[in-house]
Amino acid sequence: MSNLTITLASPGAYWFPHFDSMYTFISLLQQPQSTLGPHVRNICVLGPDEVAGLPSFHTLDDDYEKLNTALENVLPHLLGLRSLRFEMVIWSRLSGAAKTAIQACSSVTSVTWHTIYIQRLEELLSFTCGGFPALTHLDINNLHLTEETDSIREGSTTRPPLPQISFPNLCALSLRAAREVALLLSITSPCMPYQPHNITTPVLSADKAVYFRCFGGLIRASGPSIRHLELSFSPHLAERPYYSAISLEKSINLTTLCFGQFDSMACVDAWWYDDILKTVPSGLPRLDLWVYINRHYTDSAQFNLDKLQQGL
Repeated sequence: MSNLTITLASPGAYWFPHFDSMYTFISLLQQPQSTLGPHVRNICVLGPDEVAGLPSFHTLDDDYEKLNTALENVLPHLLGLRSLRFEMVIWSRLSGAAKTAIQACSSVTSVTWHTIYIQRLEELLSFTCGGFPALTHLDINNLHLTEETDSIREGSTTRPPLPQISFPNLCALSLRAAREVALLLSITSPCMPYQPHNITTPVLSADKAVYFRCFGGLIRASGPSIRHLELSFSPHLAERPYYSAISLEKSINLTTLCFGQFDSMACVDAWWYDDILKTVPSGLPRLDLWVYINRHYTDSAQFNLDKLQQGL
């Protein structure tokens, strides 16, 4: 046994309502003869506000107290931890001791922040930078800032530089583009805490057209470093001036290209697949193309596969 994945679920978590078993796990880890801890590689933490995907700032303090206790008692034993994922957590309700335990996981190379409620982007990035020196994969999805300023607006790149925040080893970046993280997509922004030319695996999604030019700039700046690229758009944003900003002509080492779409959006023609595929460099030894079509687009009248075929 060399690779374990553990889910730490708080009492209010929708998918894992039985928290008592977690105390059994903690007890096992704390036994002097226990050898389980070093084999845990991945851990997912589901916060008390996970119910129905909606946060409740009135969640019982007892729920967060139990989650904090679990983090404080479990994480110090996971010496071989590589991947850490947090979902549906109000950052201010994590204890100082719990945050210290998280940052002490210095062996972690992959961090995912999904639906986190926090005051500022800088706070989350600074915390991540300070705790995971070997970080190679960063995933930020559905971030909610509780302290917004006038400079946080769609596509804004006017905020001051992020102080002493750098991810020198980052090679995989996954972002759901939104105003809260727009600065991480602008290669001209002084807030850029990573080197675009180190990014081999960008996973980029957006439901607003304003971010497509940011995607295009990041892809061009990453150039030949990109090996795997995943792009997900809202179908109702099929406007050629925006999609034309995305060119793969410099991605001469691309081996995998994935297209995805958001659910429950309007039907769309697939001409924009064709437009992007036309920019793929000629002479690639091999390119694996993945197209994710959800159940709403299985009808050819809704999803034009002929247009996709033209780009192949």
